[in-house]
Amino acid sequence: DTMATSGFPRGAQSQQTTRGTVFIVDDDADLCDAIANLLKSVDCRTEIFHSAQEFLENFDKCYPQFHQC
Repeated sequence: DTMATSGFPRGAQSQQTTRGTVFIVDDDADLCDAIANLLKSVDCRTEIFHSAQEFLENFDKCYPQFHQC
């Protein structure tokens, strides 16, 4: 029998997809919600910002490891 109980061939590992965070920046709240719901349906994390300024202010606070000078 070449199949493991997981349904994958013996020796094969399941391939879990790691998805990052998608930052949605738009002033249209309904559009942001629609895009976020679509992305969440394929297991993406989302964060919504309603202006570029809001995004930039929060991005630096929440993700200091990505700060660019």
